[in-house]
Amino acid sequence: MMSIRVRKHVARAPLPALLLPLLPALLMLGCTPTAQTGPGVDTPSTARAVLAIVATPRTIPAPQIADYVAALDSSMSVGARGMLLAYAWSTLEPDSASLNVQRVIDDTRYARSRGLVVLLSIQTINTVKRELPADIASLPWTDARLQRRFDRLLDALAPILGEVTYVSVGNEIGGYLGTRSEWPAYTSFVARSVEAIHRRAPLVRVGATIEYDAAASQTAFTRALIAVSDVAIFTHYPFSSGSFAVAPPTITSVTFDNMLALAGTKPVVLQELGYPASPLNASSDAQQAAFFTDALAQWRQRADRMPFISLFQLHDFTAQQCAELGRYYNLPGQQTFISFLCSLGLRRADGSPRPSWEAVRTATAWLRTP
Repeated sequence: MMSIRVRKHVARAPLPALLLPLLPALLMLGCTPTAQTGPGVDTPSTARAVLAIVATPRTIPAPQIADYVAALDSSMSVGARGMLLAYAWSTLEPDSASLNVQRVIDDTRYARSRGLVVLLSIQTINTVKRELPADIASLPWTDARLQRRFDRLLDALAPILGEVTYVSVGNEIGGYLGTRSEWPAYTSFVARSVEAIHRRAPLVRVGATIEYDAAASQTAFTRALIAVSDVAIFTHYPFSSGSFAVAPPTITSVTFDNMLALAGTKPVVLQELGYPASPLNASSDAQQAAFFTDALAQWRQRADRMPFISLFQLHDFTAQQCAELGRYYNLPGQQTFISFLCSLGLRRADGSPRPSWEAVRTATAWLRTP
């Protein structure tokens, strides 16, 4: 989900967007709701500023279906009307003989039935690695066979592509690309993908997600990527350079403006914004609350150019989930990374609120004003 610039002996450390390999889909509710239209359901639009909160459920005790629904309801109660839905391409299509996007279709239709603006992430890259079908996993990004297969995936998604507002065709690509020579080829892949999606859904805004710290250090590659995109899509977890210690809670006044500068004339979509509460990360419950109070105020001032922002996340992960994520990102047992993962919630794993939950409720009052 994010990437942090850390010490040389530690690889760039990420979180997977929506933790798809490790957690159940937020919206697998045992049914396939039909998309609705009418007075109670918005059409895909960015006419108003859209807040999303990644609605992870209470995890202690083990969540039931009702907990997933309750988490989404809680997010919507403070003004959230957006949703991030993320899937690895390799999960949707493990190989050429297997392609199943029904989960994407069902999740998108459920989100739309709740009136939510959808940011759909198809992870061709997921922070530390490619997420391509096994039989094409090593092909160059400019290989026509890879683009044909992506076109096949888009054809399968055609029933819902017109129902989403944003599509990201790679998650936190800076973590994988780094200083590799693949940047120009990947940018060409994104450019072709933008055109391919527009042929199927002309109004969808398409880009690829990059971590803010990677974007700030690879500005030439970042600007080239944004130039072929409709939107600039970032994730941001503010850390001091070279560590997992957090930056001051007022940092977004600087980073948001930097994002807008990198984006040029393009809108900025903030796919994930998070801040840990653990003392091991030089933070606290109070500091996390101060961060979200300030960040949401800064966003409100810039909402005309930042039409979508998603907070990560509603509830903490369990210790087991954090350990699994540490292994996923090649940082097993790295305690400051684990503490970061396990203290991102506006609420704790048992459902009890941190001060940041009330801070978000207060800071988003303007979104609930008719």
